Amino acid sequence: MTSHELKALIAITHKNKHGLIGTRDRVALGLMSNGMLRRSEVVLLHFSDLKVRDGYHIIEVVGKGAKTRGVKLSPILAEDIYSLRAHWGDGAILRPLLKRKKRPKGYERIGDLWVGKSVSSQALYNLVIKYGKMIGKYLQPHDLRRTGARVAWKAGVPIEQISLALGHESIETTSLYLGIKRDWEKQPADFIPY
Repeated sequence: MTSHELKALIAITHKNKHGLIGTRDRVALGLMSNGMLRRSEVVLLHFSDLKVRDGYHIIEVVGKGAKTRGVKLSPILAEDIYSLRAHWGDGAILRPLLKRKKRPKGYERIGDLWVGKSVSSQALYNLVIKYGKMIGKYLQPHDLRRTGARVAWKAGVPIEQISLALGHESIETTSLYLGIKRDWEKQPADFIPY
């Protein structure tokens, strides 16, 4: 996806008739694109994982191999996360929201919606598919992560910083994400005296 397509995807969430659902969906899409998080990481996030360090909003993520990393979020995404916290208190950042007359088991009432404890990985997958269709794209959650990395790379963010944010063990993996190929015309050996 391009940066323009990602903006269009996020913009659709503002059109949701129920503001709380739109905010929840925007945060979900933002954590996977702006935060470049895996779907499996997003479903485990709690409000306590959002920290402020040196004036920046950082989300502490437990990734593959149970390794923890800090990922900077945009101030607008952090503001939306705090907005969700104001609605349902502590606990999981992303939660299922249902509009029904009868109370589903394990759900609590907030306004005209029933709120569950934590959204599932499958629900995030379905959410991405749904919003992708709205912009004429077949998307999967990992496409948002890759798009975030590519947009950052094109904006001039160093590959090392992108790799750290993605939680990759090696820069070679990040290079694959970004579609970077070796340029044999300009290599270190061309500039190092020998």
